[in-house]
Amino acid sequence: AFEYSKTSKETKTLDLEIAIGTWNVLLKGRFGNLEKWATFARSKGKGVSRDTWQQFLEFVTNVKDDLSGYDENDAWPILID
Repeated sequence: AFEYSKTSKETKTLDLEIAIGTWNVLLKGRFGNLEKWATFARSKGKGVSRDTWQQFLEFVTNVKDDLSGYDENDAWPILID
């Protein structure tokens, strides 16, 4: 989905609003904090790298909505930490 959503092949990051829209399609009903995440990501105002994109999926898979399962010592990208 990351590669499909990029605006060009040369781009290394995904536009933030495109990333949020894609997350809404892919993760709605699977991640209860999706709206909070989108608000937070917008406050940072950056594009989304492939690494952040992949790690966010891992975060959503491994960390519950109440954030149990989150370990601050895990190697999350700075945006997620």
